[in-house]
Amino acid sequence: MVRQWRYAIEQETLEIPAGKADPGEDLDECAIRELKEETGYRADRLLHLFSYYPAIGYSNELIRIYAASGLTIVSTGYDADEISRVEVVELSRVQDLIFQGLIADGKTVIGISLFLAKQQRGEISQDFFS
Repeated sequence: MVRQWRYAIEQETLEIPAGKADPGEDLDECAIRELKEETGYRADRLLHLFSYYPAIGYSNELIRIYAASGLTIVSTGYDADEISRVEVVELSRVQDLIFQGLIADGKTVIGISLFLAKQQRGEISQDFFS
């Protein structure tokens, strides 16, 4: 996960990595690129979890949420203009951070909640983690 300063709320947040696709960029490739740019990690496996419109009343923005596994550090640098630091947080702890209000970013809450629900329903196999 990444810590980053959000000017709109004037505080640092803990979030899943995210970013915008370049014009014409494949969305899976964008997810791989953003993960590397924001965390320095490369993923062996990428799983599309969900797509949603965060502000359907006035915007056509579509957010695609992915899960990544088989992570390897490929760079110790990350975009310091955006990211304060990278934090490894145990999946078992993330939901508690959400309930405590320490994670309040919408895409992160949705992504973690859907991942845990899909895992509980058996829709994400153990192979994803190996």
